[in-house]
Amino acid sequence: MARLLTPAAACSSDAVAHELRHWSTLPFVDGETDCGLSVIAYVERVSGRVLTPRPRYAGKLGGQRFLKRRGGFVAFGDWALGQLGCARCAQPVRGDVGLVDLPGSGLTASLCLGMTAMSDQPWWAARAHFEVMVTAQVPVAAWRVEGDVQCLKP
Repeated sequence: MARLLTPAAACSSDAVAHELRHWSTLPFVDGETDCGLSVIAYVERVSGRVLTPRPRYAGKLGGQRFLKRRGGFVAFGDWALGQLGCARCAQPVRGDVGLVDLPGSGLTASLCLGMTAMSDQPWWAARAHFEVMVTAQVPVAAWRVEGDVQCLKP
């Protein structure tokens, strides 16, 4: 399991490990540092693209209304991630992003950690309040992140 959370030996830091450390230092605030906005920020950093217009809403209810007006979480994910150069994928790999159905939380934007021998499902990391939750499951939807997720540039 620790292998999923650490960079490859050839890199001092990969984008996934960096992002997980970053997420664990921030509070979870709907409309600021929630799961969707955190995943968008990760994709922007890796791809070098910027989503415009920026999603703007306040609080949990504001986020729910925002997504409802845009056809739901999956439809908004298709649009937003498409704008950032990400296409839907059936076999997510480390560094891809997706929506997983977390018990108690519902549909959650997450970062793929890859596969291990411990599970036949990909492992996913999701934002929480000053922590990261990890689960193995089939995503509801997944998108391939184009960019260098293996090694961060200094």
